[in-house]
Amino acid sequence: MIHNQPVKQKEIPYRFCFFLDRNLPAGTLLRIKPTDFKATMKAFAVHDIRLGDGPELAITFTSNDVNWDDVSNWSLHGKMRALAEFILPRDAAPGDQVSFTLEMLGGAPARAGMYYDFELEAPASHDEITGPICAADTERMLYVPREPHHIEAYLKVDGRLLVQTFDEFNNPVPSDATELTLRYNDRTETVPIHAETDDSITLTLPTTELTRVTVQDDKGRSAVSNYYPRVFGKNIYFGEFHWHTEFSDGSRPLVNALRIARDNMGLDFAGSGDHIWRNGHYSTPKFTIAEQIRIFEDFKAQSNGHFATIYGAEANGCRGHVNIYARSGKEFEKTMTAEPDKIKTVGEHPNVWPLRQLNDELESEGDRNAMLIPHHTNVDSTPYVNKDGLPAWGAFPWPGNGESYGRVRLIEIVQGAGSFETEDYQEGWRMTKKSGTLGGAARTALIKGFKVGFCGCSDDHNGVPTGKIGNRAVGMTGVLADELNDEQIFDNMYDRHCYATSGAMIVAAARMNGQLMGSQLYQAPGAERRIDIEIHGTAPIELIEIIHAGITLASLPVDGSADFIGSWTDTRPGRPFNEAWYYVRARQTDGECLWLSPFFIDLPEELI
Repeated sequence: MIHNQPVKQKEIPYRFCFFLDRNLPAGTLLRIKPTDFKATMKAFAVHDIRLGDGPELAITFTSNDVNWDDVSNWSLHGKMRALAEFILPRDAAPGDQVSFTLEMLGGAPARAGMYYDFELEAPASHDEITGPICAADTERMLYVPREPHHIEAYLKVDGRLLVQTFDEFNNPVPSDATELTLRYNDRTETVPIHAETDDSITLTLPTTELTRVTVQDDKGRSAVSNYYPRVFGKNIYFGEFHWHTEFSDGSRPLVNALRIARDNMGLDFAGSGDHIWRNGHYSTPKFTIAEQIRIFEDFKAQSNGHFATIYGAEANGCRGHVNIYARSGKEFEKTMTAEPDKIKTVGEHPNVWPLRQLNDELESEGDRNAMLIPHHTNVDSTPYVNKDGLPAWGAFPWPGNGESYGRVRLIEIVQGAGSFETEDYQEGWRMTKKSGTLGGAARTALIKGFKVGFCGCSDDHNGVPTGKIGNRAVGMTGVLADELNDEQIFDNMYDRHCYATSGAMIVAAARMNGQLMGSQLYQAPGAERRIDIEIHGTAPIELIEIIHAGITLASLPVDGSADFIGSWTDTRPGRPFNEAWYYVRARQTDGECLWLSPFFIDLPEELI
């Protein structure tokens, strides 16, 4: 495949032309396919296929013919990646042209900066997989953004305000406005917009008594920023650290995804979660851990202290998917380049249960430099199954001795595939009808003794941190920390001083008896259990609940505003006094959700 060819920016619909490099007899089956699996997922349609100047050819199969809910052998279709198939009506010779028109379907979100390579192949039958048959091999398409549609504003701890303009598909675009009007702290300020090379506009405001900033440009577009991100004397930094790039099965260069995270999505930290194999390379073999570390370090050096990274990769098997994260690039390389029979083997052995193997190897190191985070824990690939009839990948089977899995620090309670909070479907909490009853829910893990905090990610495969689609993101993590750097972000995630949102920058935190969420508390049976809660939403808050022992123990009164400061105390005489846990969840009127990491209660050693 030619990866260094000049990229042509193509407007959709676009007319592709391929020139054959061999003789093909009449009746030959030809297949049009992208080199990337995601393009088959009802994003594109093929029309008007022609051989030379001949008439339009009949299409015998298109990806639109596939009912994805009924596909049994999804692995085969994934390898075929057929957008369309057709039959040659006459003999064809080298140099003959095959052309077709490609267009997007149903307003599917376009990702500016993403590219797809398309090719032509000649299988012997519909079920055969072959290689390309054209000397030019591929032709590349690059999305370009559309017209400005809306703006968003992100407020930072240091008083920086990032204002980003987006098109209708949430692709970042340069502003076409000439000035911004800001309203904050009873002040109104007009700021001119100068032509910039960056898409986003960055302003610096005084941090004294900042709450939210209302922004409006002179084109009539407006936005309200998140609340000033500081609670209980701690800064709150927002990030997302499980998405895929061209290092594995994503469609964007890693450095471009980091730039989107920092400049366009307003994130403070980010980290990829690409699939990695036993040889220390990612599933795209030319990319290595050393290359990832270099890209991260170079990017941070250009960010002037305004951005941090999380080093991680995905190790997956048919019995659950889990990501490995490390405190620094050095520790990540050390962890992921262990002896060949250790961590990296899980990607090549689908019957290996990753959790036990990974936990034991990391525990043997005896430090806090690496952790494990399972994801999409309560859903499997059904109806997509392997030849043995089992799901191609399964839910996460939490064992019954969670205390022995000390490296499992967090769970992705929400991501692009939905929320995995409970086994039963609960309306309004981002669950899908498929995500439950498989034993992999976050509450199931807590009940089985896993002391896991909560994070939110996207598992996006387009290289877009938070996986934002339209005006809605699908996963974000807030971390409470004193400073913005790799070690502080990792350490506070490791200590579970973090929380998940469904994608909105909701500023929130909770303390029990002065200890931050995620803390382990050792209490005598009659000790006070008071939870202080502070939430500053991006829309009015409609519900705040205290979850304990798998049930909703309390619902707190809300007043219809976007802000809540209050407390709740468990005064029950017969409450559990050992292996108990509590967490706070909240929901806004716009459907955005929040899950704060749990508190864990046990007896002091002298009382056991």
